[in-house]
Amino acid sequence: MSLRSLIKGETISIDNHNRGVAMDIDDSSIHLHKRFNRDNKRFRDSEVTVDLNRNRHKITTSSRRGPNAETILKEIQRAFNDDNVRRAFVDDMIDQLNNLACFADNASYFKIDGNTQERTLTQAGEDKIKEIINRVYDYFRGPADELKSLQYNQSTGVIAQFSRNQNTPSRRISILSDRFVDANIPLSRPKSYYVKADLHNNTFSLSSSRKELIGDSEE
Repeated sequence: MSLRSLIKGETISIDNHNRGVAMDIDDSSIHLHKRFNRDNKRFRDSEVTVDLNRNRHKITTSSRRGPNAETILKEIQRAFNDDNVRRAFVDDMIDQLNNLACFADNASYFKIDGNTQERTLTQAGEDKIKEIINRVYDYFRGPADELKSLQYNQSTGVIAQFSRNQNTPSRRISILSDRFVDANIPLSRPKSYYVKADLHNNTFSLSSSRKELIGDSEE
């Protein structure tokens, strides 16, 4: 089951506010923060934070803000209506948050320019963070989604872009009333989704808007 509905026009973050601290598989501090993107003028001032693991059988609300917070909360509740989905998601996110904390502290994943002191990823580092981010995105992945780009910045962390493979047949397109062809060209430009791995705050954020994730690091 895909949780993509949680990031259509919205942004979510997953963390436990304990950078570098190993999490027990039943850690109750893991939570999900969800808000409408800032370009949504009607709903942009609404957001909700829920605890994913404080109650073994359901999510619980830790904070809500704005006139449309209830709309966001209902979206989250629908997405995690199946307790098996929620448990699998929690277990995997705990694993990946732990992996991210270990990644940030592993010197072999980074190289430093002796002149500029700029830090970049080694090949091993790039391979490892791709593995972590792909595992997180698996819960939101659409048909034929592929990792298109990966950018590392010392301030913003790692931001990955995912979008639909343009060479994947989209569907049969009517050319004439009695003729159809299988097209390898999508009907519209593939929609992109973004994942940010924040190495400083040990947080994963996902959004349909890249600028939302860049803004996270500046707040």
